[in-house]
Amino acid sequence: MQSRPQTVQPIHPRQAVWLVCLALACISSGCISGNYRYGLTRTGSAEPLGSKSNGLKISFGEPPAHLARVEKVIQFPRDSIRKLSGRPPLEPDAQQARRSETVEQAQEYLLANGLDELYIDVRTYDPREQWQRLRRNDRVSPLFRYTSGSLSWLRYTLLPRTVFRSDNFDPFTNTLSLNSDDPARAIIESARAKEFQRERPIGPGAYATLQFVPLVPLIHETRAASDALSYSQHHLQGRMLDQLYPQAYARIGSAVVSETLSVFTLSPGTPFLVQPLLIGSGNLTGRSLGRWMFHETPSPLAGQPRSTHLLLRETHLRSWSSHLD
Repeated sequence: MQSRPQTVQPIHPRQAVWLVCLALACISSGCISGNYRYGLTRTGSAEPLGSKSNGLKISFGEPPAHLARVEKVIQFPRDSIRKLSGRPPLEPDAQQARRSETVEQAQEYLLANGLDELYIDVRTYDPREQWQRLRRNDRVSPLFRYTSGSLSWLRYTLLPRTVFRSDNFDPFTNTLSLNSDDPARAIIESARAKEFQRERPIGPGAYATLQFVPLVPLIHETRAASDALSYSQHHLQGRMLDQLYPQAYARIGSAVVSETLSVFTLSPGTPFLVQPLLIGSGNLTGRSLGRWMFHETPSPLAGQPRSTHLLLRETHLRSWSSHLD
């Protein structure tokens, strides 16, 4: 008797939305830890590590003229919405100040966690230099450098993040690219860099390659978000939490949807635009949840007690952890 081949059950878009809400509810069980651990080891340090010699290599630039034109076209809808909502573009001096704050926040985070041997590229596009960094990065095995690392370099070359104003850390070139002029995004991306650089038996190259495996990026995003929020709570005394919460949860929401769709297929006949719309809904859902979480979590400077439902949730988590132990 022949057995029937197993097929992946299609998922309806409405079910995908419910999965997003359920996953975000589970993830929101407490992104901020009771204490913050600096460094890359499993135990970490209770105090900032600092650095006797700042080895961070920071380079500033602007995209070439042809990419600047592409950026203007891509960013036109977003800039138009900002103008219509009463948020005009920043003046050059204000934009430069914002950019300096972004770099300073990323630099402070990286040095506090002992990540003092990274490249920081600010609004820079240089494929040739990126390829040289890829070749020189001895922390990553050549097997991963010239396979997954080459794919990452190709993506950097063909899809410049400067035109999308998106930040990114590339573990194959050890480069943190800052293009958004947003301090909160810089901290989140620096936390992603820390997660890539953590000490692991498999090494950074294998871990970076695992990001192509379904669900692994979601775990990575969740850990980075937790680290960034805990860092702001303890190291920055709650400053920037109002910006970090929505952005961190928005990224988790997008990751929940994209990773769900990498495991479950949409129903046959579903329009092509449904997938990006679902990812966008995950982003918006996470952003809304992040704003709610921020208002429900008291500032460490205010000294106000947590609300009852947060206390019950923490009690439940401690009980669950004790059962696991």
